[in-house]
Amino acid sequence: TAEARIIFISSLIGISILSTSGILEHCINAVERGVRVRFVTEILPRNISSVREALAGGIEVRHYDNYAGMRYLVADTRESLNHNV
Repeated sequence: TAEARIIFISSLIGISILSTSGILEHCINAVERGVRVRFVTEILPRNISSVREALAGGIEVRHYDNYAGMRYLVADTRESLNHNV
């Protein structure tokens, strides 16, 4: 459980996966606990609804053009989950 910050970096489909899997809701709950949550992803029309959901939940979302690297999440600089795309 993150206490201070979470950063999630992903290609364009990553934020949609978080939304449909329920993980986005956990991130929004973390924001409500005072955790700073940031997503870096490509923002396009096909994932805009998930981006809007994240923004409405207090998550910072930044655009990165044509990101095609691996997906990863870091919580409090000590835990990470990654997945090669």
